[in-house]
Amino acid sequence: MSAMDQAKGKLLITGAAGFLGHHVVAAARAHGYEVVAIVRDAKAEAAKRLLDGTAVQLIEADVLDGEAIERAAAGCSAVLHCAGKVSRAKADAIA
Repeated sequence: MSAMDQAKGKLLITGAAGFLGHHVVAAARAHGYEVVAIVRDAKAEAAKRLLDGTAVQLIEADVLDGEAIERAAAGCSAVLHCAGKVSRAKADAIA
């Protein structure tokens, strides 16, 4: 029986459709975890790529919506926060 056949638990991953989050989802699945993936837009191609037939539950939510995150985290053993602000505005740069 492979690790994919026996889930180790469930992880909530924010920013799952982003560069970092996508890789964290893949690593979690490879290690046998079920994943609750928080994305901003479930219809976006990056979000759809997360649904590859494995145990990934896609939830469209804003990470600033505490109630939505609490609901999504129900039954999860850990939260991996991979969401972040992406900006090319000079004013957002840290000096």
